[in-house]
Amino acid sequence: MVQIKQIAIAVIENNDRFLVGTRRPTDSLPGYREFPGGKIEPGESAPAAAIRESKEESGLSVRAIGLYDVVTHHYDHASVELHFVACEVLEPAAPGNGFEWIARNQLAKLQFPAGNAQILNAIANSIAPRPLN
Repeated sequence: MVQIKQIAIAVIENNDRFLVGTRRPTDSLPGYREFPGGKIEPGESAPAAAIRESKEESGLSVRAIGLYDVVTHHYDHASVELHFVACEVLEPAAPGNGFEWIARNQLAKLQFPAGNAQILNAIANSIAPRPLN
């Protein structure tokens, strides 16, 4: 049986722009664009993991405000369950580590991993996340 990795993805919006980085040459799918995110640790919720990963990867402090649909995707290198968490910035600051703000209407022009297709469609069509609680 294939092990499915639980991944939290922080979908951070600020003034109709979204925080996006570029996957490193040593990562799977190098050069692809990505939202901040990573493995959900044991006992950690998806929103907590998204907040932690945002801080670790971009240096930005965020607050989780909603949830998008969970997506299961099977890549050649791994199977993942992607938990997309809508977030907002707590303190305006310039993102670090190569992350940048990309306008909503520019996201479709970028190359993201295939597992991001559904969230990119939701963003393009301004589909709101389900509120937390």
